[in-house]
Amino acid sequence: MPEVLTPDLLWERYAAVRQPFSYAAGLDTAEVSPRTLCLYGNLNLILGRAQCGKTNLLLLLHAAYAGQSYVIDCGGDLYPLAKEGDAHYADDAASLTALGELLETEIKQRRASYENSGKTLRMREYFRQEKELALWIDGAERFSALCQSKTAWWENLLRAAMEVGIAIVATAASPRFSSYDGVSKLLKEAQSGVVFGPPDEQTVFRVSGYRPKPPRVEIALLIAKGQVSEIQIPLALPLL
Repeated sequence: MPEVLTPDLLWERYAAVRQPFSYAAGLDTAEVSPRTLCLYGNLNLILGRAQCGKTNLLLLLHAAYAGQSYVIDCGGDLYPLAKEGDAHYADDAASLTALGELLETEIKQRRASYENSGKTLRMREYFRQEKELALWIDGAERFSALCQSKTAWWENLLRAAMEVGIAIVATAASPRFSSYDGVSKLLKEAQSGVVFGPPDEQTVFRVSGYRPKPPRVEIALLIAKGQVSEIQIPLALPLL
């Protein structure tokens, strides 16, 4: 492993093997090769205790992201992203509703585009040629609480977003992420993501064969395509 892993070094190593819609989350600690998360029409959940590195990883992925962003900042740590020209940003109930309405409009436009295309491609394949778009949620517990008055609307909106190729990346504090509302249940359906700290503190991903370790900002387990890899993650703070 490099003595110091920086975002630039990670991206440099990944550039030679880059795949569409995939973004490097860290280096495999055993094989010293980039490990990635797919950001296309799917849900990636980043789990761990408070202050363990979840937001750092979200910022790292966002810094490399090539598409347009919808940002839901429930912890106040993503405020620099509000200044980005093409990003839609929300950090309270009022701005969250406004962001949701913009996202709903985007989904309708994408569906109309597909309907007018002649449907020569399957919907999931069609949107691969459209602009990349992702919804970033930092603090899923707070997000689900803010959605309480519109839980069904938000659940339907998130599912519809993924159907038209929009990716979702969300963070959640694993010991406390125990809500059973529609939005929380949807987020727990994630098939890929990252776990910081002891994997037995969460119930979303099935992880076996890894002995519990103290949480570290730069070390986590990445789950994707049915495989689990221990990864080293660079600090994204210099990117802000």
